[in-house]
Amino acid sequence: MFSRPSAVLRTLFGICAVVAALLLPLRAGAEEEEREHFQLKLSPSYDEGGFGTSETTRTFVVPLTVRYLGEKFDVAATFSFVRIDSPGDVVILEGTPTATGRVPGARRVDSGFGDIVLKGRYFLIEDPGLPSPVPSLPASARATRSLTW
Repeated sequence: MFSRPSAVLRTLFGICAVVAALLLPLRAGAEEEEREHFQLKLSPSYDEGGFGTSETTRTFVVPLTVRYLGEKFDVAATFSFVRIDSPGDVVILEGTPTATGRVPGARRVDSGFGDIVLKGRYFLIEDPGLPSPVPSLPASARATRSLTW
């Protein structure tokens, strides 16, 4: 965990800047590409509510997804920054505020990096479009590790 919120924001900004700096030259060198090979997605969210408890919990989650699209596969990694303000009986599991069932304690505000989700798909059969009766058959895998406060 970081001791100061400003250090967390600087670190998160630094990661975004490094990822953008690495991806921009790749895009600039491609003259006539059929499609994008890299995608970058940033989708912050704010939630406030009881989440199965009697007290209000506030969460702010900023996931950053980097995806590579190959010809017959794609892979993605999602890194998230999480800030939670709760009475201690709510945690973030896979990006969702969840009641733990513990007795609420003193109000806590924690922030830091949350789940890292890795996803991959491989397309066994190419789907040529609507006229074909053969669907795409993606094989996918997911690995997560949930951090609790």
